[in-house]
Amino acid sequence: MQVSEAVGVSIVTAIIGPSVMAILAAILSRKIKHIRSDTAQTLDQVQNSHTTNMRVEGDDRHDEIVALVNAVLTTQTAQGQDIGGIRSELRTLRRDDGEQRGRILDLEKTKYPKE
Repeated sequence: MQVSEAVGVSIVTAIIGPSVMAILAAILSRKIKHIRSDTAQTLDQVQNSHTTNMRVEGDDRHDEIVALVNAVLTTQTAQGQDIGGIRSELRTLRRDDGEQRGRILDLEKTKYPKE
């Protein structure tokens, strides 16, 4: 019986093995075709008529963006200082307003002799 089991396994393997391999080959073939398509699209994007290297161009753009961000930060710092000055002036005006209101109230409470 053991010999016939071995023969049976060999026959099944001989039949199923090539079928599995054919299925795997078809799947891999589709995947490779997709990869080739993606690669072609990528090459189309990076291979162009520019005279500069893509990395150098990216580095230059990075430097430009950093300079712009620094300019924005400098402007924002100046605006923050301006806002701080405006707030200080408002505090002074509110304090002066409070003092004026107090004086007005004092004057309103003052009783003047009738003439």
